[in-house]
Amino acid sequence: MKSHHEFIPDLPPVPEPAILVPPMMANQLRRLKWNEVVVIGDFTTDGREGFELWDGPAGFQSGSFVRPIYRRHHQSAPKTN
Repeated sequence: MKSHHEFIPDLPPVPEPAILVPPMMANQLRRLKWNEVVVIGDFTTDGREGFELWDGPAGFQSGSFVRPIYRRHHQSAPKTN
């Protein structure tokens, strides 16, 4: 007789966890204004009371994202001419 585990289909591999910000660092982040440009290295909420590093496309205004975007207080976006 086969065990019940043999009838479970193969599941896709679990993606690696995102880089999360420890809760103690959350006070070092500020929410971007709607017209600030998102850059690599900004953070977004992870949907579970935490933050994860944004590694998607850059160059969009923060207001165009569904989730709020955050940046470290000391970090600023590159200046454009």
